[in-house]
Amino acid sequence: MENQPFSLIGKPEPRIDAVEKAAGTVRYVGDFTVPGMLHAKLVTSTKAHAKIKSIDTKSAWETPGVRAIVMGDSFPYHIGPILADRPPLAFDKVRYYGEPVAIVVADQEYQAKQAALKVKVEYEPLLVVNSVQQAFEQKSEGAVPSKCAAFSGG
Repeated sequence: MENQPFSLIGKPEPRIDAVEKAAGTVRYVGDFTVPGMLHAKLVTSTKAHAKIKSIDTKSAWETPGVRAIVMGDSFPYHIGPILADRPPLAFDKVRYYGEPVAIVVADQEYQAKQAALKVKVEYEPLLVVNSVQQAFEQKSEGAVPSKCAAFSGG
């Protein structure tokens, strides 16, 4: 017997889910429901960098089936896998386009989506920094993270 390393590179590997995927019968997490299950949709930022002036949820609450609307001020903590540097839901300001601002929870997915579209967020735009060079050049409020030693000189 020769002592050669085992390798799959360049060789076909049979996939155990190929038949189900090709037939369209494979079930994903989104295909499962349980009695009483609720659905959530995110309200995301339409600005790249801005202060959150207000969030109006009044018309969203009027949507049938809405059970909860959670905003960042309900959980004003920073999280992150390595550096706890951003909140799960933005509060005070948004740091990138598409940052979650609120979560709408409803009985049905379409109800959560309709209500999320009715949440109105008023922003005050802030400086957008597109590069490290800009961050060093433009030392304006909010452009440089205050807890980042590389930018704060500490």
